[in-house]
Amino acid sequence: MQAVREGRTQDAVHLAENMDDDSGRLSSNDLNHWRNLAIIGISLCARAAIEGGMPPEEAYRISGYYIQRCEPLQSAPLILRHRNRAIEELTARVSTMRHSLGMSNYTAKCKDYVRKHYREKIYLEAIAAGLSISPTYLSRLFRKETGVTFQEFVNQVRVSRAADLLAYTDMDLDEIAVYVHFPSQSYFGKMFKRYRNITPKGYRDRYQAGEFIDR
Repeated sequence: MQAVREGRTQDAVHLAENMDDDSGRLSSNDLNHWRNLAIIGISLCARAAIEGGMPPEEAYRISGYYIQRCEPLQSAPLILRHRNRAIEELTARVSTMRHSLGMSNYTAKCKDYVRKHYREKIYLEAIAAGLSISPTYLSRLFRKETGVTFQEFVNQVRVSRAADLLAYTDMDLDEIAVYVHFPSQSYFGKMFKRYRNITPKGYRDRYQAGEFIDR
């Protein structure tokens, strides 16, 4: 998903293929297992593409097309090949969009750093030093080009990753808070509600149940 958000097409497909054999069983029927895995993968990648900046209606249109095309396929290799095409198209669109935004190299590198290191303590000063610019300039430039402060962006990325864990894992809320590097579960809950307008528990109750329904 991170590769999709960053528009790295080949990495996204390669990582998805690496995970196929390690995924849990999604159906007692082998063909339905692979079909469910593909549908979930396409849906996740559509979310990641939106987080990478793709307009939601475009991401949903592309994912809906490929999900519908998966339904009649009668072999695992064909299903996974179709899933990979969906990943390729979504990620390529993100890449094209990122290059057309006119965003400065400083801001792009700053955002990429946050997406890669969101599980760690992140210091704007350290990023600025790595870019050989002043923290004040980077902070001002980042807000001008993104419309949010640097810390707001960090929180948004952490909340986004937490939402994935709530929907697609059974991790406890306190484990998720630690995993995405929020200082406490209460602060995690506060930030999650600010950016998603729902509590973490409410989000899990709403979105987790239907994702892995056996076919």
